[in-house]
Amino acid sequence: MNVKKRIRAGKSATSAKRVSGAVSANSARMSEETMATKENKSQYVHGSRPVHTHTDSDGERWDCNSPYCNDLEADPPEKGGPTPVILGQEPWRGRQ
Repeated sequence: MNVKKRIRAGKSATSAKRVSGAVSANSARMSEETMATKENKSQYVHGSRPVHTHTDSDGERWDCNSPYCNDLEADPPEKGGPTPVILGQEPWRGRQ
């Protein structure tokens, strides 16, 4: 192997280490955010449907992914609001 090839090989190895370090740091940050999101996930999010955010009468926010929500300014069930309907468990279809 000549000198130029060894220098290039050394640079690419160093670059690869830098990139892999950045990727692993970025992956760790993303996994922390994902874990935090899962921990804070609302009890009204079921499955993989898109999530929307409601605001209750106290100004607090709560997440939901029911496709049947018409009002995003509503209290959650624990504060007297209606229970979000889960897709596939619609009571008017005899499912609950």
